[in-house]
Amino acid sequence: MFHLFDTYAAGLSLLTSALFEAIAVSWFYGLNKFTQDVDAMLGIKPGLYWRICWKFVSPSFLIGVILFGLIFPVPLKYEDYDYPIWAESIGWCLALASILMIPLNAIWQLLKAPGTFKEKLAICITPVDEHEYLRETKLVSRFKARHWLYV
Repeated sequence: MFHLFDTYAAGLSLLTSALFEAIAVSWFYGLNKFTQDVDAMLGIKPGLYWRICWKFVSPSFLIGVILFGLIFPVPLKYEDYDYPIWAESIGWCLALASILMIPLNAIWQLLKAPGTFKEKLAICITPVDEHEYLRETKLVSRFKARHWLYV
């Protein structure tokens, strides 16, 4: 049972969570804002190498590893024992239980946010401390190309 949990709950699930986190921080939160936060905490602005890694390299590698794991799954085996199909199915259910919570929560947040779809999306991809400014001015920095193209 431990081997089943270790294989399915730790591997692909953690990589997928890391992918969602990398995308959320470097793309939605914004690399410029994240760079400012790191500078405020450490007193050093991260260099171009780190910004490129955070925005492009890390998500690309994570997508590659996840896709490789999905396309070429290794049958679950412990020493000489081959797990039955029903056990692997339980393992995939364990993995999906944690992976699906991220997009399901994103959909839930979109549904419960007030306003039109564009306003809902703006609220959901903007940090909470900017919501009041967003409501007053209707200016969404995340809808501008400068936000997405910053490196």
